[in-house]
Amino acid sequence: MKRATVPIVLLFGLACVPRQAGENTAVGAIDPASVRVEDILMRNPDSVLAEAIKSYNEKDYVRSASAYLSYVKHNNSDAIALYNLACCFGLMGDSVRAAAFLMASWGKGYRDIQHIRQDTDFDPVRGSSVFKNAMDELEKKALVGTKGKNKVYVPVATLLPCYVIVPEDYDAEERYPLVIGLHGYGSNYERFSDLFRRDPKSDTAGIDFIYAAPCAPYPITGGTEPGYSWTLREEDLDEKTIWMDSDYITSLLRELIKSYNVDTTRVYLLGFSQGASMAYNIGLNHPELFRGVIAFGGWFDSTMVSAEALKKAKGMRVFIAHGNSDKAVPIEASLDAYRRLKDAGLDVQLNQFEGGHEVPPQTLRFAIEWMGI
Repeated sequence: MKRATVPIVLLFGLACVPRQAGENTAVGAIDPASVRVEDILMRNPDSVLAEAIKSYNEKDYVRSASAYLSYVKHNNSDAIALYNLACCFGLMGDSVRAAAFLMASWGKGYRDIQHIRQDTDFDPVRGSSVFKNAMDELEKKALVGTKGKNKVYVPVATLLPCYVIVPEDYDAEERYPLVIGLHGYGSNYERFSDLFRRDPKSDTAGIDFIYAAPCAPYPITGGTEPGYSWTLREEDLDEKTIWMDSDYITSLLRELIKSYNVDTTRVYLLGFSQGASMAYNIGLNHPELFRGVIAFGGWFDSTMVSAEALKKAKGMRVFIAHGNSDKAVPIEASLDAYRRLKDAGLDVQLNQFEGGHEVPPQTLRFAIEWMGI
């Protein structure tokens, strides 16, 4: 691939200009009498982030970096955005800026050293001396942060939030299908609760079923808003936390059945990215509870679903959707899931759409219609 760089102007050796008497001497001072709000606040930061992610998925790293630069200029405390910007420069072969923004993301709170070590986005620059020096520095920082400390995890009962949305004309005498939506890694239940909101200006989701969006249990540092993960990747806790999540979601289902008029024959699990992997694992292991699974852009871990479990799940409906330019999770993951589940006798639909790591509204509507929800 031909590598390009985003032009960034670096200023060196600026001459000092004497100020006139009475001139404001504060560095970067802004005159409150003439300032415009639009000069200070980004009008729609979410749209800028969406453009950055979309361009990244389309492998347009120059455009993605440009969008991230615009975003972090106004939100320079967002560690995840700074990290993703470092990834863009890594993919473009710019070791200096990849290293600089990687260090900046660490300074703002992104401390997943294991992910940094394995991230293939930095492969084009790992051989450079400047990036090696940055990695050596981060390894030292990671070591210092854990020196003399032993981390243990203790299972405890806790309360986790979940947004529940019911149809606008909800009738206490009628039974409704239930969709439980599992958000992706680094996202949160608040964002995912808006998944079915077709009109951003509307306060209603316009759905004919009950939709529940639970929060994953493990917080992630960095970013301007809370982010969570469904699993712990450190100290070989990944598999253990997956089974704990299964208990969590089945407990949630029992609580929802107690509190709402749920048609227990029409309960579905929907997930995106890491949430899709969880939906596979939980749904396929509990065909007695879930009628179907909807998975957008996620992995199917066959080691977590035994042949016996798949045999019991025979006939379950599974809708798999994946963007053909998804960079975060390759489309091969969904192609493999489709083949395995189809061979096991499940009723599987595969939808490949033009796009990246996302949940397009049109494809989501098609999934709901195909499921007969």
